Amino acid sequence: MELTVVQEDASGRCTVVWEDPWSGSERRGPFQCDPDRDPILRDFETGFVVSYGPWKGDLYNADLDGTPANTVNDGLFLSGFLVLVGSGIGGGVRYARRAAQRRTARRVRTTGDPWSATGLSVGMAEQPPADTEKSVDLSYAAWTELVRRTCVPSPDPRPRREADVRAVPWWRVRTLRELSQLEGVLLGSILLLLALLLWRSGSGTGAIVIMAGAVGSVTVVGCARHAASHGLADVRRLVRAARAPISVVRPYVLVHDPCDGAPVLVLFPAHARPDTQPDAVLAVRAPGSDRRPQRGLPDPVGTADLRGWLDEESTVVPWIEDRAFWPLHGWRKMRAGVTEDRNFLRHLMGGTEELFACHRANTL
Repeated sequence: MELTVVQEDASGRCTVVWEDPWSGSERRGPFQCDPDRDPILRDFETGFVVSYGPWKGDLYNADLDGTPANTVNDGLFLSGFLVLVGSGIGGGVRYARRAAQRRTARRVRTTGDPWSATGLSVGMAEQPPADTEKSVDLSYAAWTELVRRTCVPSPDPRPRREADVRAVPWWRVRTLRELSQLEGVLLGSILLLLALLLWRSGSGTGAIVIMAGAVGSVTVVGCARHAASHGLADVRRLVRAARAPISVVRPYVLVHDPCDGAPVLVLFPAHARPDTQPDAVLAVRAPGSDRRPQRGLPDPVGTADLRGWLDEESTVVPWIEDRAFWPLHGWRKMRAGVTEDRNFLRHLMGGTEELFACHRANTL
């Protein structure tokens, strides 16, 4: 706006008059003029007016309190900064908890302990009576009857099918990208680049530059450490198993762990009869979102195309309905004659609460 200077002191503090561009009325207010401007321009200055809110038409002034809009903007910026800091702290705590859970899962996968991998602690001191153990029916017919009685079809449509890792590079598969943590490294690098550009151009405030740099640095370091320690190795192992040339077709029954609701495939020998008992279990990742984790699960009873090398490692990827369901940990053989295995199968059927206690690991 063009301002008319009507009064000025030696330090450049002025009283100016300008025309409100919206109402057309004449406005008057304080302004910090340039005391070193040319004498020909003694009665002339330029400035900016507020274009929003109840302060519309007020004169911006960097050195004098010309409008309350500046105070409101500073308050909003400070509030947003505090929300961003709080969100960053919350995200860091959540990341630390998940990282601790992943470390626990890795230790379980290394030791081959199936009970801790599903969030269970086994009470070994007290064994069930023999007659109670024999009375539990673990046959294929009993499992199918159980899931058909308790399974409630989801009304939600299935999510979009992931890319087939057998036909495309692994980084095009959403779940594998999440496991590798490379997306976090890329996001952190973008934040660091943005902070550098704002600092070099001088267009960003110091608080924004510091916050973007801090969040970007923490994200890059944390995700890169996760990717280098085991993220990329886990992805390579899963991809190798999923692309195995030889597969084994096995009947399965899909149940949910009573402790955390994780989907578990109870697997049976090929050509299982109604009285056949399960010989393996495999917990898989829920394919849905955080809000609807069960969305996209396969039919509760069917056949799975298992791919992997059981003689070299326990990583097995089941293909069901031509989709990969990525395992949470290694394949585990079950022997119904072994007390621990039998108790675990009874737990998956919803019983033996006295033998298995659900617990959460101390992740902080």
